[in-house]
Amino acid sequence: FLVGGALLLSCATANRIPIDRLDSFFGKNVEVEGFVTVASGTFASSYCYDSNCTMSDCGFAMQDTSGGGIWVAFSCSSSYAKVQIDNRVIVKGTVNLQGGGTSNETILAIFPVKKSSVVIVKGGNFNVLPILQKVHEVSGTGQLIQVVGTVIHRMNEVNGEDPPGCTTDCYGYVIWLAGSSGSGSFVRVFFNAAPGTDFNQINTNFTIGDRLKVIGMSGRYITPEIDPRFKADVTLLPPLKK
Repeated sequence: FLVGGALLLSCATANRIPIDRLDSFFGKNVEVEGFVTVASGTFASSYCYDSNCTMSDCGFAMQDTSGGGIWVAFSCSSSYAKVQIDNRVIVKGTVNLQGGGTSNETILAIFPVKKSSVVIVKGGNFNVLPILQKVHEVSGTGQLIQVVGTVIHRMNEVNGEDPPGCTTDCYGYVIWLAGSSGSGSFVRVFFNAAPGTDFNQINTNFTIGDRLKVIGMSGRYITPEIDPRFKADVTLLPPLKK
């Protein structure tokens, strides 16, 4: 299977389940293998491990040759292996909804059953390229995606979002991008405020009308969104020629 011109492992190895089929295994124990697209703890500021949000989720996202993506959930107080982007990993766990949400609130996730359920395969790193999507195609499937759109709302211009420079109880910041597919074609871009993401002042970089290329995980909170991992995932593009 080719991604970006390079050969990836077969997701059928050792009867492992292709990630794009995991919705058919809800509530069951599975084993998957793939490459990390979001490092452990990147989204801890906004991802809850349980339905009451008493614990933050320091998990990670991974993707395999099927093109499917999945969140691997574990609390920040746990001792599961901490993984980095491009690590090749094998995960065993139960398929459920991230954060104990409902199907229209959060994304599908695997909950490892024990510490040894997350294994980093040595020497197996690979750079997963984002899947190109249009703004209206973002659906919260856990994949690493890339969209291009025009800023129609900046952070702190949508009620209920944390202001830039927030220091306590901070979840993240938001902009909205409009696509080119006509009315109703827009998507939320959510910048998590976890330590190391350095998104606190990113709102000063963009204004309404700017065209952006955004790479991130295809996430969901009530509605689909794209979750960038760090500043380099967001690029200011030249305006379209009239």
